[in-house]
Amino acid sequence: MAEDARISTAFPRHPKTVKILRQLQERGAWSLLCLLLWVAENRPNGNLQGLAGEDIEIAAGWKGEPGAFVSALADVRFLDGSDGSYTVHDWAEHNPWVANRDQRVKAAKDAAAARWKAPRAETHVSARDANADGMRSACVAQGDRNADLMRQSMPTTQPNQSQPEPNTTPKPAGDGSPAKWMPVESWAGFVEMRKRIRAPLTDRAIALIVKKLENIRLTSNDNIGEVLDQSTRNSWRDVYELGGHANRKGPGTGNRANQRQTRRMDDERVQSEINIARQRASARAN
Repeated sequence: MAEDARISTAFPRHPKTVKILRQLQERGAWSLLCLLLWVAENRPNGNLQGLAGEDIEIAAGWKGEPGAFVSALADVRFLDGSDGSYTVHDWAEHNPWVANRDQRVKAAKDAAAARWKAPRAETHVSARDANADGMRSACVAQGDRNADLMRQSMPTTQPNQSQPEPNTTPKPAGDGSPAKWMPVESWAGFVEMRKRIRAPLTDRAIALIVKKLENIRLTSNDNIGEVLDQSTRNSWRDVYELGGHANRKGPGTGNRANQRQTRRMDDERVQSEINIARQRASARAN
């Protein structure tokens, strides 16, 4: 079914159109245009065989005097033939695209059938063979991987020379201590304190603290457990020799609670001295 038709730009000025306008007025020209579009949609070859004059006027939407429209079209030769066997004059010449639609559809179907008939079977066989080859390759590869895994998992009586050296890095913070000479309970308390102040130990931090404790152990007589307990008690992130950190001055001394308490005591002492001075001044004034 055609969706459009070809109308010449000279259609409004064509002598046949002018005659239709003089005989049937504008409604006749409009019905003519509607008839041409109906033919393109329903009779693309332009053959109106089997349609009586009344049928043609109904298809064109003619609402004037019955028979006048078809008679006028036949007089000016927009229609050829007689009642029941009319054809549109030179339809194939003026609308070749619509007139040849059936031939184009048939040619396209024949070409598609010729294109898909033999090559489709060959393509199916080729795809089947490719899939079979792919499955065989995948099965062989999977079998090789399974065999390797089986060989690796089987016990052997020979020592594995490729085993890495034992890891001497201090183990992460946990229930035990990272060194044999370090008290477990003191270390656990230090670790818990670091978590509580939202400064949990990383592996790097553990290594550095162990190294520092080792140095304290070798260069002083301090008990490592007491060193750790000192930091835990004061909420210190680092470790120090016993008494070595307590004499520090400035805002970094002790934890924040101790600092606040010290400032509060200083404020109270100052306020007390001010009150005493006021009382003495008041006594002298009296």
